Amino acid sequence: MKTLKEQYLENALNYAEAFKAIFEDKVEGKEYRRSSRKEKAGGKKCHEIFEVLREANRLAEIEEYMYNENPYVRYITSAYCLFSNPEIAEKTLEELIKTDDHEIQSHAWATLKGWRDRS
Repeated sequence: MKTLKEQYLENALNYAEAFKAIFEDKVEGKEYRRSSRKEKAGGKKCHEIFEVLREANRLAEIEEYMYNENPYVRYITSAYCLFSNPEIAEKTLEELIKTDDHEIQSHAWATLKGWRDRS
């Protein structure tokens, strides 16, 4: 059986693949619908794992994924790690905002703005 950390990464990679297909590859038709379902399912599962880890005070287990080579994995992980390690999570989101080799900038910006505006 896979650990929560392994399950998180597997689902984050599924989310990342689908996110890229939708926003960068601009898939259409059946491929768009398939990618959209995959993105939602991966994001939902990551959120479920996040909730379990947060309740158990174990969010540090996924923090290393803020350094993953995949920018979409870095994005989703940084969004969750704002609760456990805001300094590194904010820095990671800021770095994603500055890049121009993928379509994650606006999502990273909105996440960071929402986080900073919450207080």
